[in-house]
Amino acid sequence: MITSLGLLALIVGTVTLVYLYTKLPQRGKVGVAAVVLLTAFTTAIASPAWAAAVNDNALSEGQKALNETLKSTPQDNQYQGIEYPQVTGEALSDREITQRIQREIPDHLKVSVSSGAVRVSGKVNNRNEAQGVVQDIKEVPGVHEVSYDLGIN
Repeated sequence: MITSLGLLALIVGTVTLVYLYTKLPQRGKVGVAAVVLLTAFTTAIASPAWAAAVNDNALSEGQKALNETLKSTPQDNQYQGIEYPQVTGEALSDREITQRIQREIPDHLKVSVSSGAVRVSGKVNNRNEAQGVVQDIKEVPGVHEVSYDLGIN
């Protein structure tokens, strides 16, 4: 799926390519064409990932609902995604983050923390429990990324 940013990148890349193609001698055209197209396509493909990293506060209610729907598989038996919390306060160490998370979420879930990035996986009873686990982790100071893959019983 290409977002509007991706489409804009493709258009700008194409216009730039046409302009440079008409102005450069033959031997420079191939290299410039390759660089411009590679940049435009990379931006077009990567822009959905950039859009996913946008702070939830910038999303409308409809966008938030769609975003929440996309975190589950069609059978609604898996809740997965990645989020970037905006937590304030003094950041905890990885060990402190791990200890705090383990106190707040069910014991059977697996948690790993590396440089403030948290990965949680396992099985939960329902979507609400999965959302609660992710929300609890996002509120821990020092966590800047939460990656989750939670099976729903």
